[in-house]
This record gives sequence, structure tokens and C-alpha cells, in this order.
Amino acid sequence: MKQILRIAASAIALFSTYAYAHHSFSPYAINDIMEISGIAESFEYVRPHPILVVNETDGRQWTIEITPRNWDNTGLPASSDVIKPGDAITVRGWPARNGDPEMVISGFGLDGAYYEVVANIRQRSAVEEAVILDGVRE
Repeated sequence: MKQILRIAASAIALFSTYAYAHHSFSPYAINDIMEISGIAESFEYVRPHPILVVNETDGRQWTIEITPRNWDNTGLPASSDVIKPGDAITVRGWPARNGDPEMVISGFGLDGAYYEVVANIRQRSAVEEAVILDGVRE
């Protein structure tokens, strides 16, 4: 019985850590919002994360993750045909910290309107977390 409880506790710890990390903004530079403009290559409103692909005017192709729990802020339907291939679009968001052309969206401009998805991230950056942890250790 004790072995079953240990296995169950280990499984819960493992999966809860994975779930927390999955919904983290840690891969993104959350203090460095940026804006790109280009042409939508594709937009798929799927779970767990809708994905927008934009070909920037300088030739880079960006993969943009959208947080579905915040999509309701736009007032738009949860549908893959909201943004169509060929649409001119401007996207604001937080870029990947590793320099890849990836970001998580803050909002986007389309057809003369701006749609806010996430106004700000209520999570400390890696640098802020390190400073806090460093203060705790002293």
C-alpha cells in the first residue's frame, strides 16, 4: 500500500509540475514587448494553443502563440477564419528569449481595428525571480 501511495504522489508531483510549466510564459521575454507587421500565412484556432504564422515584411516567418483563455478579450469568435491567409496584420507580443522568430501575442491590428488579447503578464521574469531568490538566500 505504501508503494502505491508513493507512486501516486510521484505521478501527481510530476504532472502538476508539467502542467504549471506548460502554461508559463518563461520561454518569452515578458519585459520586451515588440511589434511586427506582415502578411498572415495561416491561423489555426485549435487547442491547446491557437497558432498564427506571419511572414514579416523583412522576410522572417514568425510563429505566434495565442492564449485561448484570453481570446475572449478580443470580442471575436473562436474560429480559424478570423484571420485569413493573405491578411495584412500587425502583431504585438513578447518574443522568444532564445532569439527564434516566435512570440506570444499581446494583441493585433487587422482591417483598421486593434484587438487586445493580453494586456500584461502577471508573472515575474526570470531576472526578477533570480533577484528575489538571491535576496532570500542572503
